[in-house]
Amino acid sequence: MMEDFNRRFQNVDRARAACLKAIRDLLRARGKSLDDYGLPSPDEDLLEPDQDDPMFGAIDAAVAWQQRLRELNDEQRTVYDRVMAAVDDNRNVQKMFYVDGPGGTGKTTLYGCLISSLRNRQQTVLSVAYTGIAASLMEGGMTVHSTFGLPLGTLTEQSTSSITMQSLRAQRIREDSLIVWDEAPMSPGLQFTVVDRLLKDIMGSALPFGGKPILLAGDFRQILPVVRRGNRSSIVMSSIKRHSLWREFEQFRLTRNMRADNDADFAAWLLRLGNGQLPSVDGIPDTVDIPPQLVCDVVDLTDFVYPQRMSLANVDEFARRIILCPRNEESQQINSSATSRHGRPKDVLIHRHSCDRRRRRSGKLPDRVPQLSAFERATAAQVDA
Repeated sequence: MMEDFNRRFQNVDRARAACLKAIRDLLRARGKSLDDYGLPSPDEDLLEPDQDDPMFGAIDAAVAWQQRLRELNDEQRTVYDRVMAAVDDNRNVQKMFYVDGPGGTGKTTLYGCLISSLRNRQQTVLSVAYTGIAASLMEGGMTVHSTFGLPLGTLTEQSTSSITMQSLRAQRIREDSLIVWDEAPMSPGLQFTVVDRLLKDIMGSALPFGGKPILLAGDFRQILPVVRRGNRSSIVMSSIKRHSLWREFEQFRLTRNMRADNDADFAAWLLRLGNGQLPSVDGIPDTVDIPPQLVCDVVDLTDFVYPQRMSLANVDEFARRIILCPRNEESQQINSSATSRHGRPKDVLIHRHSCDRRRRRSGKLPDRVPQLSAFERATAAQVDA
């Protein structure tokens, strides 16, 4: 990390100060401090003025925000204006919002615009998501569990947060102007209960979520809360839609798929699938007929990932490629297809580990081992020994 700053500043002292500031900002976002890790504070005199992000250079926040604002479509702009109005209004007005949108409708773009807008005004935003992957796509994003100190495992009505009222993490939450919560449909309703209780305590308010403006977003067409050994009814009952606070959220919909402008038919079919509007196959529940043009041919897929020009002798090139399969049966079929296309016999490496020390010292292989070359037999014997 220090090397990046050295290249930029060409001065060890300034680079060290910038590096410490970057670490301090990252730790503050997680409720920690430099003192917690025995690190010194940066020399403020050596830092650049208005240095928002020394890792990547100073960013003109006003320009970035204005550019993002111009890129919003009408649906996104409606949500943006409504949320910003709630942030600016100190009265006890509606401050809970939910944005529904299938993948590709610009939810992440909307978050980014809200975050850059508030940061341009020297305000902070708490960005959270249920999974780490989604959190990594948000500016300053963290997981719901980490941010709110939620216990791992099964939650109950009595579950509480690990955040104390006088901690740095609690202070950070008090100062945040907005909470953006992505993948909200994946969060069980009991998470709502714990977070609502925590925010009420931190803010000293009996209002829902302590009166803190909060924007939830997600897509109920995708993954719902994971309930261990749960059936359909238990999963539905665990959803935030069954929570008592759900009816108090003002809801918006994003419908324009920004990623699929060139494939509108596929986007429309996918939306009907998520909405449960496709007919079942021969009256069998939970089945749909996928149009052939939407199904990837296995041969074409194999050609794309493992083209004919590849050689089995180049193991490293094969190791950098992968086809994900839902079951072992499919993976074995694809493996056989990919290896057989190269027109050479497969070499089978057999590894045997015997618990019998006498057999291990002998280095002898059982008769049932297929015929191997002299080199392979010697290698196998050495491995066995």
